Amino acid sequence: MKLVVAMIQPFMLDRVTRLLRQRVGMFYVSDVRAFDAAAEEPELLARVRVEIPLNDDHSKQIAELIAQTVNTGRIGDGIVMIADLPYAINVDVGRRGTEVLDF
Repeated sequence: MKLVVAMIQPFMLDRVTRLLRQRVGMFYVSDVRAFDAAAEEPELLARVRVEIPLNDDHSKQIAELIAQTVNTGRIGDGIVMIADLPYAINVDVGRRGTEVLDF
């Protein structure tokens, strides 16, 4: 399994949400602050973190779609990362491993 993590501009959340609702079974959204030391005036900036647990075969496709969706061509558009997700437990139904993603 993989975990796609996207740090995006808050105004792009609606676009990303519409994209994901059509393609994935679950995703998580949280408000975060980002610090970029390379910025002209480094400060904590509002961002939205979107996390999507996926089977390996869909992770790159979803990451690419998110990147295309949020790209305005300006600095600060965001970043999309893919991390290994070695194990998961769906607590309420007791599913484990890749079964967590079965809907």
